[in-house]
Amino acid sequence: MRSISMTAMFVFTTSICLFYQFAYSYEETFEKTPKGWNPVKGTKWNVKDAAYRQSNIARNQYSFYAVNDRDWQDYVFEVQINPVSSNNYAGVLWRVQVAGDGGAAWTSGKFYYWLIGINGHGGNYSKIWEANDGAGAAVDENPGTEILKKGEWNDIRLEVNGETFKMYLNGKLQKEYTDKDNLLQWGGVGLATYDAESLFDNVKVVGKGGPGGLAVNLQDELTAKWGRLKYQ
Repeated sequence: MRSISMTAMFVFTTSICLFYQFAYSYEETFEKTPKGWNPVKGTKWNVKDAAYRQSNIARNQYSFYAVNDRDWQDYVFEVQINPVSSNNYAGVLWRVQVAGDGGAAWTSGKFYYWLIGINGHGGNYSKIWEANDGAGAAVDENPGTEILKKGEWNDIRLEVNGETFKMYLNGKLQKEYTDKDNLLQWGGVGLATYDAESLFDNVKVVGKGGPGGLAVNLQDELTAKWGRLKYQ
C-alpha cells in the first residue's frame, strides 16, 4: 500500500474545493412532466415510462431548456436517446438563443444542431447544422462511425468549449467542429427528432457559470475519489 504525501493531499483538496465552488449542474430524469422545457408548437412531447417522448412524425420536432440563458456558455451536455422508429433521425441542440418554429421553418431559430441517422439511415448520417435567425446550413457533413440503434439506449455526449465542440456517440468521438466565426457564444440545450418517434432520458448538463443555477452535489463522488487516492 502506498501512502499519499501532504503536498498531494493539499493539491487534491484545493482542486476539489475550487471545482465545487465553480461547477454547476442541471439534471432531468423525466419521472414526471419536466419543468422549464419548452416544446415547439405542433410537436407531441410527453412523459411516458419515465422518459421524454416525441411522437409526431414530422421534421425538426424540438423541445428546449434554458433558451438564451447567457450563463450557459461552456458545458458538457449528456443525454440518452432510444429511437422508436426504425429510420430517419434524432439529435440534440446546443447554445440555443432563439427556439424558432421548428419544422420547415427551423432556420427561424438560432442554435447549433447535431442530427444522427437511426439504424444507419442515410449512410451513417451525422451532420451539424447551424441556424441563425432565418439562415441555416450544414457546417459538417462527414458521416459518423456509430449509429443510433432502434430500441436501445444510446449515449450522447457533447462537449462545448469556446468555439470548439466535440460530439460522442456511445463513447466514441464522432465529430470535432470549430466555428471560426464563433457565431453563438451562449445558450441552452434542446432535443430533436426528424420524421421519427424517439425517447429521451437522463439529461445532464455540467459547466462553469451556472447551468441550472444549482451547485453540483459532489459529496459521494468526492468521498469515493478521496478513498481511491488514499490507498493507491
